[in-house]
Amino acid sequence: MNAEEARALILRESTEGIAYSTRWGKYPDRAHFSQIIEAIQILHRNNRGQKQVDRELFAALFVIGDQVQGNLDGAISKNIEIPAWFQEEGIVELTSALYAIFEDHDELE
Repeated sequence: MNAEEARALILRESTEGIAYSTRWGKYPDRAHFSQIIEAIQILHRNNRGQKQVDRELFAALFVIGDQVQGNLDGAISKNIEIPAWFQEEGIVELTSALYAIFEDHDELE
C-alpha cells in the first residue's frame, strides 16, 4: 500500500468503515483491521516531521479514534458482545498508532 492508497482507506474508514460500523456492533476482522493499522503507519512515516498537515486526513484519523473508542465504551456499558481480540489488543494498537501520528513520534517512544 502506498501513501495515496493509505489516505483513501483512512478517509473511507472514517465515513463508512470502522468509525461507522462499530456503532452497530460490527467490528472488522483481524485482516481488515491490520490494513487500517498499516495505513496509519504508512501515513505516519509519510507525514513525519512535516510542518503542515493534511487537515482532511487528520480529521478522518480523529473521527476514527473518537468514534471507535466511544462506540466501544458504549458497547461495554450495554454489555454488547465485542470480539475479545479487539477489546484487549485492537483498541490499544489503534490508539497507539493514532497518538504516534498526532504527536509525531514513534509508537514505542
